[in-house]
Amino acid sequence: MAPTLIIALLSALAQLIFPWWIIAPIAFGVCFWQSTTAGNAFLQGTASVTLVWTAYIVFLNIQNGGVLASRLGELLFKVPNSPAILVTLAPLIGGLVGGLSGLAGFYVRQLWQPVRR
Repeated sequence: MAPTLIIALLSALAQLIFPWWIIAPIAFGVCFWQSTTAGNAFLQGTASVTLVWTAYIVFLNIQNGGVLASRLGELLFKVPNSPAILVTLAPLIGGLVGGLSGLAGFYVRQLWQPVRR
């Protein structure tokens, strides 16, 4: 639970200053430092980034009345007046980036551990 909150907090704050892909090094570093299993590393990275991105997209969608999401949905997917596609797809992509970065962080830490025989 703690790594998920750490990744979510750090990525939410860092994305205010840095580009969106800052979530990858953050998830990598926290899972390198804290994760105990590969499954936990992937789930922690995925859950935290998905949570942050979903909250932010819903906030933006409410703030502008859904205009931006519906226009982007129409532009990218040729579906008029469907903000749900964008609100669903963006956190999914962010979650995959966070999860795979967390998994990579866990496996890099495993490379440095001595082999047990």
